[in-house]
Amino acid sequence: MKLKTTPVSFGRIEYMIHKLENAIQLCYDVESNDEKGYPYATGYSRVVMKETVLQLRETMNGGD
Repeated sequence: MKLKTTPVSFGRIEYMIHKLENAIQLCYDVESNDEKGYPYATGYSRVVMKETVLQLRETMNGGD
């Protein structure tokens, strides 16, 4: 089976990585942040993951 390829800018990949790393750090920091607890971290992380999936699907369909 031959794998398909698609061009994608490093900027787009860096942006997705940056957003995911922020969400990960937010989850680690939730215990020490009285203003933003677990519900905030869960909601934020969920949105970041959904956006990243959409961006990856868009990239796979040739929309860089």
